[in-house]
Amino acid sequence: AETSSATGSSWASRHHLGTQMMLSSDRVIYNNLGGAGPAQDEPEELRYGGVCLKESQPLDLVISVADGSSYHPKIPALNGLAGHQAAASVNLASGASTRFKLRFLDEGGEAVRLHHLYLSIFDVEEPFRAISSAGEISVSGFEAVLWPNGTWLPSSATGGAVAWTA
Repeated sequence: AETSSATGSSWASRHHLGTQMMLSSDRVIYNNLGGAGPAQDEPEELRYGGVCLKESQPLDLVISVADGSSYHPKIPALNGLAGHQAAASVNLASGASTRFKLRFLDEGGEAVRLHHLYLSIFDVEEPFRAISSAGEISVSGFEAVLWPNGTWLPSSATGGAVAWTA
């Protein structure tokens, strides 16, 4: 398995930088992830419109609850809010577990594969340990993991899945 302890910039020089995402709360088209609202009359998804381009065509990012999973937010109105970061925000109740499906769709609603996408997951806990729970984030279907220290690990070295515990 190929592993590199090179810096992130060295890693990026060996690979494409990926597709730039334009995420913000003003790009939210539907905000009803898993049917939990806040807009319960909309499709059961969190959809951001025109978040990136592929071959000059705008793509939507659709976040939905994966088949066989359920979604339990603490405050669903926090979904879709990005604050000062260009990020997609998904609220999950303390102690809850779910699986999400992320898709990119063209204007006709057809799924589109991006050749290079870099995804960062931030797990923000409550400020007090007494009302927070230990968490685990599991990811599958990826090509490689780039750790903050610059270590690069291909999916073949992880069996195609990886989990982090907070």
